Amino acid sequence: MGCVGVQSGESAKYCSASQSVSVHRVVWGRSGARRAREPIARCKRADNAGVIEQEARSSEGHQSNHPNHDTDCSGPKRDVASYAQLRHPTRREWLASSASVVAAALLQDAPADAAIIDAREASDASAAPLLDSSNAGQLVVADVSNVASESRLGQAAGAAFSRPKMGLVPANLGNRQKQLDRAWAAVNRCCTDLDKYQALMLLRDTESDVFLALAAEHAQDVLPILYTPTVAQACTHWSELLRRSPGLYISLDDQGRVPAVVNSWPEKDIRIAVLTDGERILGLGDIGANGMGIPVGKSTVYAIAAGIDPRQVLPVGLDTGCDVDEVRDAPFYAGLPRRRARGPEYDELVAETVAALRERYGPALLIHWEDFSSRNSYRLLQRFRDQGVPTFNDDIESTAAAVVAAVLGAARLQSVPPLAQQHFVFVGAGQANIGSARLLTRALVAEGLSQEEARSRMWLYDSKGLVYRGRKEGGLTPQKLEFARSEEEGRRLGGEAQFGVEAVGATCLVGAAARRGTFTRDALQALTRAVERRAGKGSRPIVLALSNPKESAECTAQEAYDYTSGAAVFASGTAFPPTSVNGQDREPAQANNSLVFPGIGLGCIAAGATQVTDGMMLEAARAVAAITSPADLRRDCVLPDASRLREVAVAVAAAVAAAAKAEGVSSSAALACLPELGHSTQRNENCLKSLQHELAAV
Repeated sequence: MGCVGVQSGESAKYCSASQSVSVHRVVWGRSGARRAREPIARCKRADNAGVIEQEARSSEGHQSNHPNHDTDCSGPKRDVASYAQLRHPTRREWLASSASVVAAALLQDAPADAAIIDAREASDASAAPLLDSSNAGQLVVADVSNVASESRLGQAAGAAFSRPKMGLVPANLGNRQKQLDRAWAAVNRCCTDLDKYQALMLLRDTESDVFLALAAEHAQDVLPILYTPTVAQACTHWSELLRRSPGLYISLDDQGRVPAVVNSWPEKDIRIAVLTDGERILGLGDIGANGMGIPVGKSTVYAIAAGIDPRQVLPVGLDTGCDVDEVRDAPFYAGLPRRRARGPEYDELVAETVAALRERYGPALLIHWEDFSSRNSYRLLQRFRDQGVPTFNDDIESTAAAVVAAVLGAARLQSVPPLAQQHFVFVGAGQANIGSARLLTRALVAEGLSQEEARSRMWLYDSKGLVYRGRKEGGLTPQKLEFARSEEEGRRLGGEAQFGVEAVGATCLVGAAARRGTFTRDALQALTRAVERRAGKGSRPIVLALSNPKESAECTAQEAYDYTSGAAVFASGTAFPPTSVNGQDREPAQANNSLVFPGIGLGCIAAGATQVTDGMMLEAARAVAAITSPADLRRDCVLPDASRLREVAVAVAAAVAAAAKAEGVSSSAALACLPELGHSTQRNENCLKSLQHELAAV
């Protein structure tokens, strides 16, 4: 066993379990001088018995023990200006990859399934930018759908990966596949998932083409490292792991000069900006500037799933302080050492940031909000939507689309009541569940129910119990009031045990309470009885445990199956392993918003969307459900798995673009083919390629 660390020399150092090697990374300050050295990986010495035990545990599927991570950082704290070097990597660093060679080869001899790629052919990728004003209007989509094949794409990539400069690599570096295998072997020598995260992020920064190919080939293994759940660990240690800037940091100290900060970003063609203020991260709560790990993770998923060039997605961290003392006072915390700003000071920074981004990158820039607290998320989304900004909130809207997709997918199974007969109990009344209740209401109205009847199918529970008007305990936000029951219903049902699922005749239980064990045996057995009374004996309930990470899930897949005697159709926010129930293979679906937001982004870019509407989100949900295969459904998996993310993103993008045209919020004239689209992935992809080519000519 061994581990790979990441350091400023842009090379990896390896250590076996019988060695003790520290790997350090250099952090550069305002003057460009060396400010500190931080160890980011260390393998402890181990005797032969320890090594054997560790390897044996790994072979059984267990993760090895986390190594100690010591720190020896020194030097004064950096202020905002000290990040200047992080914001200004040289072009030689930024573009030290062979992606332009791959793109040029594809343009000369593109395979039939390649999405459009436009990059300037250059003899020296380290000296010339891949994107500049000459093609700033062109959508760049890197095709990674067939990276493991021996197609012309594979041959082009293989040529590009080998010997970029004479004398700088060994003579027998190998072909493309060998280089991918070598990189994957290096990742797998890491001691922990956090070490793997660092190794992959280094590869993303230095060899983006290799990274994309590797991520596509091993999507199911890579996504849990770069996204949920490992990204939560990365955020927790973000200030300790701080590397060359993966995104743009904008703080309260930048107020009044945000345009200059935005103009310091080296890329000229940004299509999506992913913004966070770090106040509500993955069940971790307020972690301030450490929340940058989330938009970085989202930008990576945009690249892996939708094939959007990583240079066209900008992670933005808004540093408005942190209210958690232990985070803010940590010795290496890299954010502002102050409590959070509220009111006008906060709003002015957000407004200045959005204005500066749109000024530089144009009004078609898609603003993606991520992990803002409820006090800000709804109002910011509505404020900028009212101002005509194309924008969506991932936590409210993408999660809702994933939930609707799971319900629609479940309804394709035998003995599950159709959507029009579903009744929902939501445990947790935060952004995810309120967003889901809204989109499910819209879906039910589309099934023929009135708005009032559709809303009556939604029952919300928060930490104070049933949400109803006139409740004395716990204030009701305007969002909760949308679905608040009458005071009479509150008095009659507010004291019901097991979230009142039997009393209201629930058929679907949706959890976003971030509390392990919320869905008890009694609650799930009551749900099973309720659905049988409403829809007939043998009818199956839907159980959605959405909270991340796994330790916060309302119940496990096995518990859902056991407590319902195998009747439950289960999906969760984080992945659970396959299992067997009554001799039948079950593969729990993952209702993660990674199924939705990459296609939303790609569809909005392709259609030139001027708004992101509820109708577009509903069509995204329908596209995800429709692409779930019969083989998936035979295993009770009601959503497509991570190995099909690219296929899912293309289907969602086509559906979103079609909806944008139908609702009159598309600014592109190149949408003629979309009304004829069915659910054929190949037709969707062909349409997107045609659409992108036409957009390039506009």
